[in-house]
Formats: sequence, C-alpha cells, structure tokens
Amino acid sequence: MPNRQKKGGGVEHNSFFFIGTVLMVIGMVGSRLVRMAKKAASVSVSNNVIKISRGLAIRAARM
Repeated sequence: MPNRQKKGGGVEHNSFFFIGTVLMVIGMVGSRLVRMAKKAASVSVSNNVIKISRGLAIRAARM
C-alpha cells in the first residue's frame, strides 16, 4: 500500500480505485452466488414437485 501522506488528490484517487476494486469483487462473487442459488433453488423445487406428485399419485391410487 502506498503511504497516504501525499497530496489530497492522491488519497481520493486511491479511495476511488479501492471502491472500484471492491465493487468488482462483490459483483464477481455475487454473480457466482446468484448462479449457485439458482441451481440450488431449481434442485429444491424439482424435489418438492417430485414429492408433491408422489403424494398426489398415492392419494389417487387410494381413492
């Protein structure tokens, strides 16, 4: 890290650069998390659908 005892403009530029890198990292991680969440959600939804359809089939068979 460069020492922050320079002129005011340099500090501002550093903070802007730091914020930009943080936002980029958050965006990359966020997109990955969203993809993983979508996969998990689709898996859980399909499992629930299978359970519900099984329950309906059992009920229909009993009736």
